[in-house]
Amino acid sequence: MRLRNAVQERGLAGTALQCLKLPLAPLLRTELAERWTRDSSAWIFDRRFDVDTSGFIQKPIPGELGEFSNPYLGTPAGHFKRILRSLNLRYEEFSFVDFGSGKGRVVLLAAAFPFRSVLGVEFSRELHDIAERNIVRYRGPRACANVKSIYMDAGEFQIPDGKLLLYFYNPFDPPVLEKVVENIGNSVRQKPRESVIAYLHPKSRAVFDRAPFLEIISDRQWFVLYKTKVPNLKDSRI
Repeated sequence: MRLRNAVQERGLAGTALQCLKLPLAPLLRTELAERWTRDSSAWIFDRRFDVDTSGFIQKPIPGELGEFSNPYLGTPAGHFKRILRSLNLRYEEFSFVDFGSGKGRVVLLAAAFPFRSVLGVEFSRELHDIAERNIVRYRGPRACANVKSIYMDAGEFQIPDGKLLLYFYNPFDPPVLEKVVENIGNSVRQKPRESVIAYLHPKSRAVFDRAPFLEIISDRQWFVLYKTKVPNLKDSRI
């Protein structure tokens, strides 16, 4: 049963790679080995689902926004699924937004869950165009019919109504992140509702930690989960 589930989730090639890793676990703790494993998993994901989501790419963004934008590196599928399963959400009640979505791997992974909608927000035209092609070509599981990549500055993105799961994989530095968090705060103040923020590789977590409308619900160091303080959303400090 466990082998069957592993094949369904990772495919034959991915399962074979995982089996290879088990006896070599002590050797895979070096940075070089971890990167090899991550890159191999990304290649298998792309090959299996006929998409292009791999690579470590400096986002080609001109001007000041490019200075504050971090390189694109797709979230490992296993990491993303662990984060979502730890939340125990009723997905159909939530809209999902990936800020700094790059080539759209997380958008594709989120599409396998029955969210109300799945949106990626990306300000690199080149990466956004790749994401749009990936959404059309993707041969993986889909449980959400409304899946899009949006080309725009994340700081100008209008936060959707309704319950939200907002995802960040260290996409940009504080000058941009602060604007996004301010927009989130304004949105939940105007229309109080339950929302969750997932922040992977939380390099600039202080921006979220000091937001008075958020509270930490899980801190695993490699990712942090926040939720809106629903009883306190009318607090004037938000």
